[in-house]
Amino acid sequence: AMSGWMKTKPSYEEEYTASNFLNYKIYDKTNAPVVSSAMLPLSKKYGDNRYDLNVSGIGAGTYILEVTNDKNEKFYLRFSK
Repeated sequence: AMSGWMKTKPSYEEEYTASNFLNYKIYDKTNAPVVSSAMLPLSKKYGDNRYDLNVSGIGAGTYILEVTNDKNEKFYLRFSK
């Protein structure tokens, strides 16, 4: 992966969306949000998706990516930069 970019591959296979954008947040080790879909919106498509998130604006460390679907189910991915 390119420096400053993180690749993620969520899957949206159901058609219950109320929004056309991926709803996500990235939290630092203190659980403070550092990046969110409000700051950097990404269009959502059904089926196999691949997203490149630009994380060049955050420092080195460990982070949690939280993705929330339209059913309010949350999925987490821990990553280091």
